[in-house]
Amino acid sequence: MMLKLLGVLSTILIVAVATTTKVRRPHIIFMVADDLGYNDVSFHSKNGSAQIPTPHIDLLAHEGVELRSYYVQPVCSPTRSCFMTGHHVIHTGIYLPDCGKSPGTQPNTRAVRPEFTMLPKHLKGLGYETHAIGKWHLGMHTPAVVPTGRGFDTFYGFYGGAEDYFSHKNGLFRDYHDDVGANLKPDWKDDGTYSTLLYTKRAVSVIKSFAATMQQDSQSAPKSLFMYLAFQAIHEPDEAPQKYIDPFTATISNQGRRKVAGMISALDEGIGIVAGTLKTEGLWNDTLIIFTTDNGGPAQGFNFNWASNWPLRGEKRTLWEGGLRGVGLVAGAGLQKKGYVNHELFHAVDWMPSLLSLAVNGLDADPTAPGWKPWSTILANGEPPFQLGDGVDAWHSLSTGSPSPRTEIIHESHPIGNDDGHGQAVRVGDFKLILKKSPGWTAGDSWYESGSDPSKYTNVIDCGGPPPKASAPDYCDSFPCLFNIRQDPCEYHDLSKSMPDKVAQLKQTLQKYQRTSVPDSFHVLPGCSTKPNLVAIKNNNTWMPWCSATNEEPMVI
Repeated sequence: MMLKLLGVLSTILIVAVATTTKVRRPHIIFMVADDLGYNDVSFHSKNGSAQIPTPHIDLLAHEGVELRSYYVQPVCSPTRSCFMTGHHVIHTGIYLPDCGKSPGTQPNTRAVRPEFTMLPKHLKGLGYETHAIGKWHLGMHTPAVVPTGRGFDTFYGFYGGAEDYFSHKNGLFRDYHDDVGANLKPDWKDDGTYSTLLYTKRAVSVIKSFAATMQQDSQSAPKSLFMYLAFQAIHEPDEAPQKYIDPFTATISNQGRRKVAGMISALDEGIGIVAGTLKTEGLWNDTLIIFTTDNGGPAQGFNFNWASNWPLRGEKRTLWEGGLRGVGLVAGAGLQKKGYVNHELFHAVDWMPSLLSLAVNGLDADPTAPGWKPWSTILANGEPPFQLGDGVDAWHSLSTGSPSPRTEIIHESHPIGNDDGHGQAVRVGDFKLILKKSPGWTAGDSWYESGSDPSKYTNVIDCGGPPPKASAPDYCDSFPCLFNIRQDPCEYHDLSKSMPDKVAQLKQTLQKYQRTSVPDSFHVLPGCSTKPNLVAIKNNNTWMPWCSATNEEPMVI
C-alpha cells in the first residue's frame, strides 16, 4: 500500500514539475531599413573596404549569420506583409505599395485582410510584449488595420509610405502617432526632430521599460519582448542632419549619394545604440536580432534616391536581382552556429514561421533533436491555409547552417487570364525565369553605379567582368529571360534561347503559382462615407483612421 502511495506521489510530482516548467523564449528585435541597397552596407564589401562604413550592422553580421541568398519583394508594402503574415503577396493581394497612403496619393482602404493573423498577435499568444516603431504602410483606414489593431501593444511612428524626416508630413498633413492599445493619439511633441533619432530613442525607452518590468519578477508580467523597429531611412526624401553628411564630403563627390551616406550613417549609429542598450539592460544574451531591407535600393536618382545595388542588375520595383536580393542577417540568441555566411535560399515570408518555431520551442530546445514542435501548432482555426509559395520554417538552416527546406521562390505571379500587370518571375534551384516585366516598371533594367564609385571599392559578389553591352548576343532585352543565378548573379547571360526545355519547365512551375494567386483587388476592404481629409483636419491636421472598427460607420472625432 505504501509503495502504491509513493508511486502516486511520484507521478503527481513529475506532472507538477512538467506543467510548471516554463519555456525560455527569446526576445526578438526585428529591424527593417527602407530602400537599403545591396551595396549600401560595408559587410558586403571585401576586406572591409567600403564607400559607406556601417560598423554596427557589420558587427551583427560577423557575429551572427549573413544571409547571402536572401530575397524580398521589389517594393515595400508587399515585403512588409510577408514579414507580418508569412503569406506571399500572391495570396494576400499586396502587390503594390498602396496600403493606406503612399506619397502623393489619397488615403485608401487597401490593407492586409483581417483573416491573416500577424506575427505580433501570434507572439502575444505565447506571452510576448509587443511594440512597433517606425513605418507601417499596411493599412490605416480603420483602427482594426493599424499596428495596435494587428497585435502590437503600442505603436510609435507613421501609418503611410513616406514623409518628411523632420516635419513628419505626408502630403497635406502630418502622419505621426503614439498609439497605446485602442487609444490612437496624434503626436506633435516631436516636431522638427529627425525620425531615425526619434525611433532609436523610443526603442531604447521600450527596452529599458521592459527590463525594469522583468526585474520586478511579477508572475503576470510578460517575460519576452518583441519589437518591430522599422526605420524610415533610407527612403526618399534624402534628408539627414548635416553632422552625418559632412564626414563624406571628401570621399563622395555625388551630392545625392553623399546624403544617402549620411542617412545610412545615422541608421547604423541607431542600431549600435539599440544593441548597446540590450547589453546594458541585461537582455542581450537572450535576444535574437534580425536586420533586413524591404526591397532593393532605388538607384541613380530613381524615386529621388541614390541607393546602390551594384553590381546587381536593376533596382527597386524591378524583378532583377537588384530589386529582389536583399540585405539580411540574423544574430544573437538561439543560433547554434555563428560567424558564417549562409548561402541557402531564404525569403521574407520565411521569417514568421522560423521565428515562431524558435519562440514555440524556446532557447533551450535543440532544433536538430526529436521533440521539436512544429510552429503551425499555434495557428488558430479558420486561419487561411499556408499554400505553395508561403513561408516555411527555415530555423534549422539559419541556426545550424544546414540545407534550407526552401528550393524555389515565387518572385511574382498573377492569376492566369487576369494579369494585373506587375510582372511574372520564379526561381527554381539555381535558375530564374522572368516571364515578363511589368509595363508599369519605371525603374531601369541596367546596372547602376549610383555614385558608389565601384572602381575604388570591391563587392562580395563577383560578376566576372563589366556589364555586357546591349548588343551582346545573350543580353536580355526581351522576355522571357532565363538565368543561372548561382553562376551568373548579375544576370549578364540570358539562357532562354540555349535552354528552351528549362524555360518550358519553369513556365509550368510558374503556372502552379498562378493558379493560387489572387487579384490585386483582393486587399481592397470595405470603407465608409467619411472623408479622410476632414478627419485629419479635426485631429490637429494629422492623418488618422476615418472609418470605425466595423468599416461601416465614420470615426467619432
